[in-house]
Amino acid sequence: NASFETGAKISSISSENNVNFFNFNGSSNTVDTSLSDMYTYDENVYAAYLSFVKNWENWSMKLGVRGELTEAEGRSLTLNETNTQDFFEPFPSVYVLYSPSDNHSFSFDYGRNINRPKYNDLNPFRFFYNENDYEEGNPGLKPSFSNNFNFNYTLNSEYFFDVYYRDNGSNIAYLVFQDNDDQTLVELKQNVLESKSYGLDFTLSKSILPAWYMYAYTSIFHEEEYNFLQQ
Repeated sequence: NASFETGAKISSISSENNVNFFNFNGSSNTVDTSLSDMYTYDENVYAAYLSFVKNWENWSMKLGVRGELTEAEGRSLTLNETNTQDFFEPFPSVYVLYSPSDNHSFSFDYGRNINRPKYNDLNPFRFFYNENDYEEGNPGLKPSFSNNFNFNYTLNSEYFFDVYYRDNGSNIAYLVFQDNDDQTLVELKQNVLESKSYGLDFTLSKSILPAWYMYAYTSIFHEEEYNFLQQ
């Protein structure tokens, strides 16, 4: 009625990105080094986990923890900028299920997760769509950590209710800043100060006739996100 499980994982990324901007003049073209870019990114993640599962009577429980050691380095050869991120973080999880009968079940789960910035978003290079609109990388981006709480109730394996609360921490948001004086539009990613959401999801999934099956879903939620303006 009880079991342990453990494992380990290593993931590695090695990327080299080159962007060449050409100036065309008639039939000749030259590379504009001021608008070109060379960027490398290397990331290694070492992870290990341990989980414990136990079942008894009408209850089931699973407890787990995962640890991740991250070593990352992004380097802009064009701008001569290097950004490193080295950290260790634990990620606990809890799942409890109570089924008093075949028609009713209650469950609660909690988990801590990580959202890592994409390596191209860490590149400080400016990529121009036109002279007034460009996308700029943010080497100061940090991973965001979220804490997710869910309470679920299932009726007859057909009606599903899910109440949740999520603290997304310094979530990574896609932002656009407009400068009316310079007539420019800047697109970038940025860590917000605080982000959270909570709500109720309802799902109906049942057979109504021998040849017909119905699925319906609705959600009521509230989201908050606090950010600071770029100076």
